[in-house]
Amino acid sequence: SKQLLWYSEGPGRPSEPMVNVYNSGSEFACHMDREDMTILVQLSGPEFYTGGGTAFYSTPVPVVERPPAGTALLWTGRVKHAGHPVKTGTRIVYVGSFSLE
Repeated sequence: SKQLLWYSEGPGRPSEPMVNVYNSGSEFACHMDREDMTILVQLSGPEFYTGGGTAFYSTPVPVVERPPAGTALLWTGRVKHAGHPVKTGTRIVYVGSFSLE
């Protein structure tokens, strides 16, 4: 049987799943997770912040998702993505990257 392994940055470092809080000026640089799958659940709706959102770079023009609270986004670890800068307010997401081994 397969085992679910959550992403970890190593001993003593934060591991996933986790809750990320983005305040004014916060962002997450463009990257790939390199795990089999990533799930992101929007905990605060876009009515609570301006800017922000998750940008996906798998097309020539990036697609920025700003879904309502409670919406889950799921993608493979080979998709380039970023957390766009929040201009005002607070954006809160639950995120986890995992592999099956």
